[in-house]
Amino acid sequence: AGVNAGDDTSAGATFAVEIELTAAGLARWAEVATIVFQYIKLLRDTGVMPWVQDELRNLARLRFRFPEEEEPTDHVERLADIMAPSIIKPEELLMWETLYDELDAELVAELMRHLDARSVIVELSSPWFDPDPARRHDRDEVALHKAAIAAFEAERREPGSAADILGGAVPLTPDGIDSTERWFGTKFARTPLPDALAALWNDPPPHPDLAVPPRNKFIPENLALLPHPDDMAAALNPDGTRSVLRRGGGGGGGGRGGG
Repeated sequence: AGVNAGDDTSAGATFAVEIELTAAGLARWAEVATIVFQYIKLLRDTGVMPWVQDELRNLARLRFRFPEEEEPTDHVERLADIMAPSIIKPEELLMWETLYDELDAELVAELMRHLDARSVIVELSSPWFDPDPARRHDRDEVALHKAAIAAFEAERREPGSAADILGGAVPLTPDGIDSTERWFGTKFARTPLPDALAALWNDPPPHPDLAVPPRNKFIPENLALLPHPDDMAAALNPDGTRSVLRRGGGGGGGGRGGG
């Protein structure tokens, strides 16, 4: 699974959640999507968590200070990707990913309210949907898809669940692929989302296994090096100053200083 900002242009932006499904998962895609909306509702109900941005900022600064080696071409491509959608000052380009605006909790809450079934587009992509049998995967995989869909359709469904609501509204067979995309010739089908399923996604029941992760206490905030106790002994003077005795390795003298 993965989450990304999706397309982001001056005309609008999308928020994308991508999940790879097995044959059984494809048959139960509506249940998988319901879990996504259950987590979104959990985040909405929890409210904005400022520490999340603090953690992201600290991790970005760590990556900037201690970068992994990368090919020059990959580095240039990554910088170009940053420059393309944004107006960035030249002097800020290299450290752009470490710069975070002040958290606008009201704006985050407003964006979260838009993540519901009113604006969702669900895309199901699989070789199983290809109308041409010659282009589908091997026979074993075709049989696996058929078995998973048949098992899903035959199983007892909880009334009001995503599986019960969906029924046969979105056929998971190549037979329903009746349209062709004009530029690339991709075969596809478009099906309206059932109203009952949209209502479930807009107000899903809590999921007992979902929770907001705790703060990560292992993300460092201060990477300053401390002196080793074998090389430096420090003592606090009565006046509050600190005296440091540095031990040399030879016949030289020692030093004492206050600060």
